[in-house]
Amino acid sequence: KSGFRQKKVKVKSGENGFDQVAPFEELSFSHTLRFIVHDRPGIISDISSQLAKEGISIRAVEQNKYKNTPRVLPFLFTLEPTEEKRVQATLDKINKLPFMVKPAQVFRSLDQ
Repeated sequence: KSGFRQKKVKVKSGENGFDQVAPFEELSFSHTLRFIVHDRPGIISDISSQLAKEGISIRAVEQNKYKNTPRVLPFLFTLEPTEEKRVQATLDKINKLPFMVKPAQVFRSLDQ
């Protein structure tokens, strides 16, 4: 028996009668988003309101510090399982917010 856990993914019946794996953007993952931001009040509120508009729930938030750059902070947002397309649509908006230093990094997990 393999040491790997198996994960069922959505399948669609193809026109030829064979099952097809659902497109990537329709799959649900537990996402962890890493944001690098210029420090200012309201960052968590701004990000979480964008997620809420898309119906995405937050499981956890972690804020860290960089020792040599006190005005720039990394944040990690761990989300409840959500379809990839909803996360990407929200990130398109979040990445344009004025406090973002660079686009968010996305980590995905099939463990739900």
